[in-house]
Amino acid sequence: MLTQICKIAPENAQLNSKIGPVLAFSENFLSFIIDFNSIEILEYNKKNKKAFRLYGHEKPIKCLKFSKEKSQQSLLCSCSLDSLILWDIDKIQLTKNLNGRVIGRDCFKYEPTNCTFDLSNQIIAVSCADLIYLFDTNCHDIAKNETLQSIQNSTSDSFLNITTLENEPIVLVTSTDGSIHIYKFKSEKFILVNRINLVQIYTDFLKQIQSSAGFDKSSLSVCTGLQVFKVNEQMIITCATSTCLFLIDLYTNDLIYLVDLKNANLPNMKNDENFLMPQMVEFCVSDSKQINAALLFLFHNEISVCKCADVHVNPIEIESLEDNLAYLNKDNNPSDDFLTVHPKKSLNKDSPLNDGVNDKELIKAKLPTSMHEFIKSNSLIKKNQSASDKPLTFNSKIKSSGYTAVIKREKFTPIINKNYKSGSMINLNDLENSKPKQTTSTLDSKIKEFKFEVPSLLKKQLKATDKSSAITMLKFSDDGQYLALASNDNLIQYIPSNNLEKVVQVYNGHNETIKSIDISHDGKLLLSSGDDKTCKLWSLKKPMDLLIDIKSLKLTETTSVNFKKEVNVCSFYYLDKFLLIGCDKSLYLCKYHIDNNKNDIQRYLNNSFCKSVKKFELTFAQTVTTVSAINSFYSYIVICGGTDKSIEVFDMNEAKSCLTIHEAHTRPFHQLLQNQSVYNRLSYDLFLSNAVCDGIKLWDLRSAKCVSRFNSHLNRCLPTKVSFSPDSNYIAAGSEDRSTLVYDLRMNGIVKKYGVFSDNVSSAIFNPTRSQLLCGTQDGKIYCYEQK
Repeated sequence: MLTQICKIAPENAQLNSKIGPVLAFSENFLSFIIDFNSIEILEYNKKNKKAFRLYGHEKPIKCLKFSKEKSQQSLLCSCSLDSLILWDIDKIQLTKNLNGRVIGRDCFKYEPTNCTFDLSNQIIAVSCADLIYLFDTNCHDIAKNETLQSIQNSTSDSFLNITTLENEPIVLVTSTDGSIHIYKFKSEKFILVNRINLVQIYTDFLKQIQSSAGFDKSSLSVCTGLQVFKVNEQMIITCATSTCLFLIDLYTNDLIYLVDLKNANLPNMKNDENFLMPQMVEFCVSDSKQINAALLFLFHNEISVCKCADVHVNPIEIESLEDNLAYLNKDNNPSDDFLTVHPKKSLNKDSPLNDGVNDKELIKAKLPTSMHEFIKSNSLIKKNQSASDKPLTFNSKIKSSGYTAVIKREKFTPIINKNYKSGSMINLNDLENSKPKQTTSTLDSKIKEFKFEVPSLLKKQLKATDKSSAITMLKFSDDGQYLALASNDNLIQYIPSNNLEKVVQVYNGHNETIKSIDISHDGKLLLSSGDDKTCKLWSLKKPMDLLIDIKSLKLTETTSVNFKKEVNVCSFYYLDKFLLIGCDKSLYLCKYHIDNNKNDIQRYLNNSFCKSVKKFELTFAQTVTTVSAINSFYSYIVICGGTDKSIEVFDMNEAKSCLTIHEAHTRPFHQLLQNQSVYNRLSYDLFLSNAVCDGIKLWDLRSAKCVSRFNSHLNRCLPTKVSFSPDSNYIAAGSEDRSTLVYDLRMNGIVKKYGVFSDNVSSAIFNPTRSQLLCGTQDGKIYCYEQK
């Protein structure tokens, strides 16, 4: 239910003035447009509502936005096709000066759809078609206020509504497909972190309240009022469609509140359904932590300011929003007792995940960590810098004698004739140039929904290693376009998944068996470790480029530790911000820095480093055998396995062990695998454990119990690798009877058997983005299965 606070109409309503379809809402002020190009501002929470009429736009105004609630200065941004104007509300109230400051003019090719401030009110982001532009509010010279293309849309839909997240360079975007896309600002670009499907959330809500009423999916396709508020240490996303108001937990994506506007029963509204649907909704948070909503009804030519109350919560009825928030944040809330990979709260102040590379550890300047720092340090702003301010450089380079290069095997000698078609190695640049240029982002494959089918057609069979060396590990990149292959000849091959015969890169740096490999989330780095007591960080963009050779870790400013035993596990973690390295009985959470300022004269100088942030020791095990951590989104949970046959779960935010499952297998297990499917977020808390002679077990992290077991495949001697399917409904497991089995998690049975192969299968892995299955054997062969 919604409780109406007040109703607002334009002061010149009797002169046939119409409220336009643009609205801005804050704790003290309400703003809307009159006659398309003028702005009305009033203090709606006072009895004597003071109103101000602002003029300055020649063309119709398309979006309005107030500054952030916690800011000391009250600002209003208005945007049209011809100009972007900044209004100082405090100055208007004190001096009655109704003039605004133009910070952008004729800078949009298409009409803007929305705008928003960052937390410091120094950056304004404006969405226009499939682009987002950033403006510096402190720049008083319009000619120097450059716009920067920050986000390129990865779908065919346009960006409708944007907002920035508090204290983090993260942007939330709503699209016409009825979803919310969450982007993180990293390395001068935005990377997709998460996607919230409003249609799926509303469908799940109807199932939970056991409602048989249908709904039109198109009614959830257009969202307004996208905001992020912090209420009682809980980050809440607010958004509205033509039929519903949503309040969603940012970290868990769980529905907190849902208001059905069809049954809201607002006073003074007609019973006609067309009149009950607002054309726009905006939200704000009051001092009492109450979330209010302003609903714009164009048919009535009025705005209704309401308080969210009596909201149904899945489907528990709470009398008010404050009571509900208090209920959710009780210390004795039983829902906080179980573990989940989704963060339940924000980072602690003393959390090791807050640690990063500081200025003292870097020789060069620190990379920008916010949109404002990026604008200030961007080269576009510094284009007027004179030549005298730049250091003297020479264009000629000294060719290296090659004394640091690793000798390559004869098999991987590059082919000089580029037109010769063969399965030998090709040059990385040639491969990139030969691929068709994509107009959309590669992350489009993660967003696109598809129906997974178990592959049944053997499309390709090839010899992948020299001298029949066994394939030990297969690892896909997160976008599914490339594959990393490790073998017993201590080599790592980097291969495109759509052309397995062409090797892009070969990495030869380990002297003994490779135990673990991992590819970064952005697809630029490769991490490997082995029995030679080292962990190596490679670049995937340059041939044989070893960035960091990790033989020891710096614990403090004066102490460090050398790897005295083999490094069994290594992994990227927390969206590539950290590395997880397991050696002996210790698990190290490490930060790293890659120095790209290399020159040809002093090649021996390398300012890249890896430093331990926190050291965790297994409580009972003597050696870490496997580690699993989600890197595709922010998660505090890391699962470890040791030689004592137990599973230990660490909470990196609290920096402690939070769960131990004893005797998980009858033998030490060699693999832990968490579900990281981009198509089934409801099963993220499921993970697999795999042990020789004890089969595969499926665990639920929330209940800390084994929910299923699969042991129809043979695994008596050598460790085999298993994997989840993209939709999380199947798992593939190699077998020592020269076959591969596919289990259905829903039926707990076998749905497909592949074979007989030339040798035992050591690794079976699904492509994370399409219906493709790869099986690697002990004699170095790969079998590729795809859909018919």
